[in-house]
Amino acid sequence: MKKLILSLLSIITLCAFVAEQKKVTIYMAGDSTMTNQPLSKRVTDSITGKTFDEPFPTRGWGQMLHNFFKSEVTIDNYALSGRSTLSFQTEGVWKKIMDKVQPNDYVVIQFGHNDSNSKPDRHTTPEQYEANLRSFINDVRTKGAIPILCTPVSRRKFENGRVVHTLKRYTEVCRKIAAEDTKLLFVDMELKSEKIIAELGEEGSTKLFTTLEPGVNKNFPNGIKEMTHFNETGATVMAEEFVKGLRELQVKPLTKYLK
Repeated sequence: MKKLILSLLSIITLCAFVAEQKKVTIYMAGDSTMTNQPLSKRVTDSITGKTFDEPFPTRGWGQMLHNFFKSEVTIDNYALSGRSTLSFQTEGVWKKIMDKVQPNDYVVIQFGHNDSNSKPDRHTTPEQYEANLRSFINDVRTKGAIPILCTPVSRRKFENGRVVHTLKRYTEVCRKIAAEDTKLLFVDMELKSEKIIAELGEEGSTKLFTTLEPGVNKNFPNGIKEMTHFNETGATVMAEEFVKGLRELQVKPLTKYLK
């Protein structure tokens, strides 16, 4: 009887180990368009002086990605607002991912909005941006994990009725890397998001971005009409576009866990 119990315990332990082995983690490395935005922010009423939590309407597309996967996949979102390929390293965020990532995990890499920023702690030239991306890709592969490179999502900026490519020098770098590295998983998020924004048009596309009239939300008392950051609807649409990219690439270890 004792031997039978021990055998059963061994089988249960083995099954639990196998189940744990099947779990996959997707790490997200990027900026505010991908990050987990706060659900609310503490604000102060200008009349009463009281402070309270006001719902925050902005969402990152990485924040919504878990809605598309079954429980076997964990989304570990390290993306942060205002970060570039430079500051993501100098602040030690990239190292945190590399310290945790395991073989066969995935690391989604999407930067560009802040690399193009003129602030010296963020700015990179296209050449520096390329070197940083290549370094990220190599680091992930050294860990036995799988990098997924993405172009940065498009801004909602129009001229003469057409979407303007505000990050062209940087998105071209991503495409160059992907063209030269045929084994690299690559999702052209700029192209996918631009198509949707263009189809909706300059005014219609506002429904995807943080757009509020004055007085509606105390985080933005004067209202806001964003060009870069998504609301929940827009972030969900962009997450879905990323998932479509995975299906197109036939990333079967991930797509089999899609809902």
